[in-house]
Amino acid sequence: MTDPRRLTRFLIESEQRVVAHCQAVLSRGDLDHRERDRLVSVLREATMRLQRLSAAAA
Repeated sequence: MTDPRRLTRFLIESEQRVVAHCQAVLSRGDLDHRERDRLVSVLREATMRLQRLSAAAA
């Protein structure tokens, strides 16, 4: 059986990687409008999931 805390840590780390990647790509500034909008949406969703996971882990 998987330790729920270990799974939560894994999910938090995964969301942190998504957030970092989105921020890095957005900082380049060479995206067209649609790509930028999609990436901002992914970043927003990942940030919300990260907040929920962090609260659950506390």
